Amino acid sequence: MPTIQSLHWYPVKSCGGLEVEKLHFNKSGPCHDRSWMLVDDDAHYLTARTLPHMLRLTPLVQNGVLLLSVPMADKVPELLELAAVDNADDANPVNMEPLCLSDQRLAVEIWGDICEAYVANEKVNRVLSDFLGRSVRLVCKAADKPRPVEQDYIDTTSLAGQTFEVGFADAYQALIIGQASLDALNEKLSQPLPMSRFRPNIVVSESEAFAEDSWHQIESDDLVMYGVKRCSRCAIPTIDPEVGVVSKEPLKTLATFRKGDRGVMFGQNLVYQAREDGQAQTLSRGAELVVKSLLPDSAEGV
Repeated sequence: MPTIQSLHWYPVKSCGGLEVEKLHFNKSGPCHDRSWMLVDDDAHYLTARTLPHMLRLTPLVQNGVLLLSVPMADKVPELLELAAVDNADDANPVNMEPLCLSDQRLAVEIWGDICEAYVANEKVNRVLSDFLGRSVRLVCKAADKPRPVEQDYIDTTSLAGQTFEVGFADAYQALIIGQASLDALNEKLSQPLPMSRFRPNIVVSESEAFAEDSWHQIESDDLVMYGVKRCSRCAIPTIDPEVGVVSKEPLKTLATFRKGDRGVMFGQNLVYQAREDGQAQTLSRGAELVVKSLLPDSAEGV
């Protein structure tokens, strides 16, 4: 039976992540996953696709505070205080209280969606701009303005007509990948790569390679998730996050055996069926997953 091998939380879009023992979920998926984002002077979203060194910005939690570590040349990294958090010693927080925001509220654009966000203070934006070599602003998504997930693929499944919301992730709430899928890829690479290159929220063991391609309804105790669309990979897995250097792999090799109509596929995008009472639910490392149903043949594949 598929078993949760590791869980991952990404507070800031396209920056480093944190491995956690537990992953809390609410109506937008993993709580506070990608609830922060960098934008340019036109309030357009920025990612490591065009700024590879964003991946060198790494989150950490100390004494109940979410920090973002910014590398400094020949110096100790600068730690930016982002938010006060709970449950963050071994999990993503259910509650988060931003500490670095200005009074400015801004309409920001991500993948054609217009979202409301609060802008970080001048110091935070100056440090991040200096590191990235261009003018950027850090923003935190406003909770009172939901952003819907991409609906097209939802409507090809048993969830047709249902709506889900998401933070600043590209299109869906979470990503699941099987360890066996990475192992199958690494057998074809001259230099094996870690799972962190693919930025999943959930990594599972005890499943066949690429079995997650077909998973639809997935349950752990009373927590229910749905696979809705295989993940078409952008260039981010080709970036070494330690140094921000781009190469051709693993996309070059993946294209030889995982290429579909809409690109190279690796991993399954998920949405979470929130509780009617709004209470958060939790996945834990080591828990078993029960696959209750599979995606229809019409779902996008390779």
